[in-house]
Amino acid sequence: MSTDVQPPAEAADDEVAAQTATTAAPEVMADSFAEYAKIWWTRVRSGDSGALPVILGLAVIVIYFQARSSLFLSAGNLVNLIEQAAWIVTLGMAEVFVLLLGEIDLSIGFSSVIGAVFTCWLLVPPNPAPWPLAVLVGLAFPAVYGLIEGVIITWLRLPSFVVTLAGQLAGLGILLEIINTAAPNSGGTIRLYSNVLNDIENGAISPLAGWIVMAAAVVLGGALLVTRDSRRRAGGLAAPPPSVTWLKVAAIAIAGVVVVLIGNTNRGVGLISVRGVPWVILVVLVVLVAWSFLLGRTRYGRYIYAIGGNAEAARRAGINLSRIRVLAFVLCGLTAGITGIILTSQLGSGRTSCTPWPPRSSAGSACSAAGARCSAPCSAGSSSRSSTTACSCSDSAPRRRPSGPRSSCSRPSPSTRSPAAARPTGKSERAGVHAPATVGRYLLCASPSCPRTR
Repeated sequence: MSTDVQPPAEAADDEVAAQTATTAAPEVMADSFAEYAKIWWTRVRSGDSGALPVILGLAVIVIYFQARSSLFLSAGNLVNLIEQAAWIVTLGMAEVFVLLLGEIDLSIGFSSVIGAVFTCWLLVPPNPAPWPLAVLVGLAFPAVYGLIEGVIITWLRLPSFVVTLAGQLAGLGILLEIINTAAPNSGGTIRLYSNVLNDIENGAISPLAGWIVMAAAVVLGGALLVTRDSRRRAGGLAAPPPSVTWLKVAAIAIAGVVVVLIGNTNRGVGLISVRGVPWVILVVLVVLVAWSFLLGRTRYGRYIYAIGGNAEAARRAGINLSRIRVLAFVLCGLTAGITGIILTSQLGSGRTSCTPWPPRSSAGSACSAAGARCSAPCSAGSSSRSSTTACSCSDSAPRRRPSGPRSSCSRPSPSTRSPAAARPTGKSERAGVHAPATVGRYLLCASPSCPRTR
């Protein structure tokens, strides 16, 4: 007979319930909203906070910037932030496919831009291709690029970091060569001539159409959410309480109303009226819904999570690891192609660099990485061969011209330029030497080597 003191049965049951509450999802145990909230709070206190730190951090950032400037939460600024962050959001979606597998793709930045350059190239007049064909080509190249990398990683069993880093370096060379071929002597820039693609970032749907699309999206999304949870509850599977489901539907509706109200607010200046939800928001939402459905509601998505969790167990279960991994890199490249088109729509062109300041030139001159710009405004008209304006790199104050070799980010006036330097040789042009790109009123370095403006 044991002499150990046994805890009361009720105390043991309470301890087991507490341990279960800290590990199980609220959908598994909760029968009401109060129980759901209690279990969720227990998990947060135990360290499983989920997205709560991100939400709180975002709230702190918004409060801070609103306190610094009352225009931070204005409609114009919020719409600008959404438009400027759209390509970053889709780039993150692209990386999700390979990150879930425990891999990484470092080359999607260059492959996306190469695809966008192909799109711009096909749209150049006087014989432009149909814009849907140009978009398909721009999406196909990064997808094929990801396919090649995925095959190398899978069949040769090389680390994805090494393979995609090599793909990144190769993508830089391919990008420079394509820009030289598609738009020679253009300063590393090729213009986007399609109004349809330009309107992705710069256009907006009408206010009435915005309300219609929002209402349709909320009704469709709410119906799918309620139907799914109802079926799971009827089948005895884990599902949140009905009150939680309807609370999610209400949150989706409130978010949709807020977005449409912000988009329909007049963001124009003076007599110019700018209203409507930007098209890029719809594009990002469509990509988000499509990839969320793919990862969460299809067999392929479950296979990705299984391989990322335990590749050996997935292999023993009969999952074709090579095919799933290669297809993940293809989807990563395809989403990166969408990113390239969105970024091209924002910039109005495809270019070798989208940074707002020039990198350090190959001649070793000091183009400051803190925002060097030309000390004198250089518009497209003033950068002609007959102009006498001299543009040189500077920060907040004008910079003295160095006594050594001339900076590749400066342009002397024609009166001081020697005849031999009046035009670079064809060899230097083929080697990837471009003229600086003019963005707005400033002259920017657009490639690793930036000689004078033509």
